[in-house]
This record gives sequence, structure tokens and C-alpha cells, in this order.
Amino acid sequence: MYWEARKFVRLALKANPNVLEVLFSPMPVQVTPVAQALLDIRGAFLSRLMYVTYGEYVRAQFRRLQADRERHGEVRPKHAMHLLRLLISGAHALRTGEVMVDVGPHREGLLAVKSGHLTWEAAGAWREELHRDFERAFAETDLPERPDHDAAQDWLIGARRAALDW
Repeated sequence: MYWEARKFVRLALKANPNVLEVLFSPMPVQVTPVAQALLDIRGAFLSRLMYVTYGEYVRAQFRRLQADRERHGEVRPKHAMHLLRLLISGAHALRTGEVMVDVGPHREGLLAVKSGHLTWEAAGAWREELHRDFERAFAETDLPERPDHDAAQDWLIGARRAALDW
């Protein structure tokens, strides 16, 4: 995936899950000095805003999956798995200030959802349990209300200056 720096920063400040996962990836392919500077401030992008971005997105998408199921009799299990993974990752981030990209301890359950081996009802019950945990994580989080816009802007200006020198 590729984003222009400003767009990436704007999406990260809005707690976009895809962008935050890229930012917290444990396996970067190559890290330039500009990228390292971004990694050094990645915590600045985390805030309570994640509650809205992750939680509301999951709720809306599950409603959509349920409507598809009622209309067409089927769901996209891979999509349902991804939504459950977002709740797991979001709760972890609210608790720790780190976006969990590798959800290893939950792998078997998530793969059961993806493969369709877990019934829709069981996946829905798991979602409700994960959402309750997500709510608790939000109630207990130490993350700030909003991300650190100043740190993000400083990085962006530095990245643009570095590009001019390149």
C-alpha cells in the first residue's frame, strides 16, 4: 500500500485502522530516516478517537452483514473475521497504546470464523463479547482525547524538507 505523506498523516490522525496497522507493523521492509522519525512518534496518533473509528465501523459493518444474510441467506465470513480482529486490536490499543497487528492468541477462533466453521450466531456472540471488552478498554484507557496534531505536523514538515534535500 502507498499513501502520500499528508494523506497518511491525516488518516492516522483520524485513527484509520488500516493506516494504524501499517504504522505499527512489526515487520517493516525498509526503514529510511524519515520513516524512522515517523515510527518514533507513532504513539502520537493514538487517542480515544479509536473508540469511534473502530467501534462504530464494526457495528455498522455487522449490521450490513446481517442485512446481507437476511436478504441473500449468506455472509462473507472473511469480512466478519476482519471485524472481530479489529475489535481485538482496538481493545488492545486502548489498553496498551500499541496497535496489535499479530492477533496470534485469537488465530484459531478467527480462522474458524473465516472458514465458516463457526456459525453466524456463534460469531455474533463472540462479537458481542469482544464489543463489551472493547467498551471496558475504552472506559479504562489512558489515551488522550485527541491525537497529537502538533507532533504529526512537525513530522510532515520534516519529511517534506528531507524530500527537498534528496
